[in-house]
Amino acid sequence: MPAVLMILIGLIALVYGWVGAGHFTGAWDQGVATFAVIMAILEYVNYYHRQLQHFDHGPDFKRLLSGKGLRASQMAKDLKTYRRT
Repeated sequence: MPAVLMILIGLIALVYGWVGAGHFTGAWDQGVATFAVIMAILEYVNYYHRQLQHFDHGPDFKRLLSGKGLRASQMAKDLKTYRRT
């Protein structure tokens, strides 16, 4: 839950900076902030839900190419087991 909260705060700050008071001083600042928030969202999904990285392990890459979808992350499996007990 703290990770989701921090991502939401970052996303709100990003949107506020883009459309609100104009705290960004240029395109570089906007780009870096946008990149950081996108990476935080992707890392959250990768860690807690689905494994997004498929190029470093042969069987995972073959699974992706075969159309079977993304494999559940190890943390997602562990949390599912924990919640059942």
